[in-house]
Amino acid sequence: MRSVQSLAVRAVGTVVVAGLVTAAVVLGFWYLRSPRRLLVKPGDAAPDLELPGVVDGKARLGDYRGSPVVLVLFDTRWPITERYLWSVERLHRRAVARGLVVLGVALDEDRATLRRYLRSHAVTFPVLWDPGGKTVGPAYGLPRDAKPSSYVIAPGGRVEVVYLDPVEWSNDELREPVERLLPPVGGKPAAAR
Repeated sequence: MRSVQSLAVRAVGTVVVAGLVTAAVVLGFWYLRSPRRLLVKPGDAAPDLELPGVVDGKARLGDYRGSPVVLVLFDTRWPITERYLWSVERLHRRAVARGLVVLGVALDEDRATLRRYLRSHAVTFPVLWDPGGKTVGPAYGLPRDAKPSSYVIAPGGRVEVVYLDPVEWSNDELREPVERLLPPVGGKPAAAR
């Protein structure tokens, strides 16, 4: 009788443990596949950041409050980053004369390797360094699935658009929220209109 009870208790225990493991796997899968909870949404004030530059000095996002900003969070170790940074670089070159500030935040751990990467890939927009996203993570959230994220910020500091996936900035429709914030070629700055 005792061995039958012992077997029954073990069977129930095994079923309970298997159920808990299954629930943990299902919840984990659901969490990883669910959209990232946005800490900063369109219409919110962009949280200020102060970070060291990859090359030298420090910079604050708030220093650019009078200009439209595209804030890009990335890590050069992610497979998509090389192609994406080239798209961001083209946007920067296309619109810097019209007042657009493109500001990168690199989440890479090794600063020297990051410097070499940016130099070898001819990145000319300013890039700040936040190893592991210790500063930007609590304010903006960290990109998931090894994909860069971008925030289009209006001159007053309000977030206009959040892109959680890489954006092909040559696409007119995707670039339109940025273009709305810029003066026409040869026109007055958007903040003065």
